[in-house]
Amino acid sequence: MTIAKFDRWKELDDAYTQFSNAKNKYFKLREIAKQSIDVVEEFRFGAPGISREIAFEKVRDLPLEERKKIFPDLVAYASYAHGFTEESRNLILEFPREWVLLNIEEVAAPILKNGSHEEYSAFLDLYELISPALFDSLIQRCAMSDDQEIKEIASLRAQKIRF
Repeated sequence: MTIAKFDRWKELDDAYTQFSNAKNKYFKLREIAKQSIDVVEEFRFGAPGISREIAFEKVRDLPLEERKKIFPDLVAYASYAHGFTEESRNLILEFPREWVLLNIEEVAAPILKNGSHEEYSAFLDLYELISPALFDSLIQRCAMSDDQEIKEIASLRAQKIRF
């Protein structure tokens, strides 16, 4: 083996060791954080220096009963397009369906009251996953909107359903 090849293997081995050490440190700190951090408050209000990825990961670790406290926050995150829209939807879909049906419209109402086509479109995507009746109700609301862009969403979605 040439010295150059040996150096590359040594560099790879060193990188793996650093990766493995960092991964082990991460899992140890994650366990400590689970015991000492109020995840609900941290998620709701943010914590300086904490990435959204870590916040969502901590939420995934919460029991469903604890997650109910941040259901409005999850719905808000699911109401527009960004890097955590799908993760927010997935966490919402983990709640019992009947519980979601009883609670989601009340949480969504203030968002939709002043919402643009972006919020309506995001809620249609979410409602389509939750309940056909909920989806249909929002389609009808879109169709009756004074906002032309929101009205157009209803038309486009209706065309999509026909095909």
